[in-house]
Amino acid sequence: MFEKSRSNAPLRSICALSTALVLLSACSGGNSALPGVNALTNAPLVLKSTDFKFIVAWGSTGKQAVAQCPQGYKVVAGGSSSSDGSKVGTGFADSRGTSWIVKPQSGAAGESFATCIKKAGLGKLFHWRVGLPNNGLAAAQCQTNDELVTGYGNGGSVTDSWFDPSTNTYWVSGGGTAFASCVGKKAGLLVNHAWNKSQNPNAVFAGCGSGYTVIGGAMGNSAWPGPPIQQHPGTKAGPSHHGYDGWWTFSDAYNELTWAACVQT
Repeated sequence: MFEKSRSNAPLRSICALSTALVLLSACSGGNSALPGVNALTNAPLVLKSTDFKFIVAWGSTGKQAVAQCPQGYKVVAGGSSSSDGSKVGTGFADSRGTSWIVKPQSGAAGESFATCIKKAGLGKLFHWRVGLPNNGLAAAQCQTNDELVTGYGNGGSVTDSWFDPSTNTYWVSGGGTAFASCVGKKAGLLVNHAWNKSQNPNAVFAGCGSGYTVIGGAMGNSAWPGPPIQQHPGTKAGPSHHGYDGWWTFSDAYNELTWAACVQT
């Protein structure tokens, strides 16, 4: 499920498997009727919001909230919230990559948002990369032909975290492990960002724009990193309005940068 970012031969490489199948078909004359061969190659590559399932789930007071993808789906991004606005961080994917988990750090109830896509077909364009900490810094970098959707830090202390679209890397400092959700560059992903309009902003919304739907997001760059207090999809009408027009992040930072990963509606 999770591929090591530092490895030259990623675990369960979808790209390698797809290439092997294409070559097999070519060697057999190109008319092979083997089921599934070239299915991804022949499918439309531009992602639509209808390709995804958006799951939202509340947990019991003080307990973790789990947004579970339907059977046959995997999680590619997620969001977080709490009943009293208290810190819940980014949330994280479970070890099987089929749900998004949010753990409240107070007596509040947590809310989890999961963006899910079928494992077959277009879902093969997505995969998670993992970066292990080295001297307190971890980097999960997408492969050359992929771009960054979102990320999170887990498995240890997370002091800072940030999203770097220039290198398609999600960074984590403090000793935690970095996780990055990546998708093929041909998938038509649009990444927008927004800065706060005043100091000590508390919340910043990055909209996708007309004709696009948000599937994930993140907070921060190297100068003004996260992690956020919480983050989730919504509308520009306000943080309490549920929707998928863009991405909200919440923090106590002096400057706040929000990233939104969007696909065509």
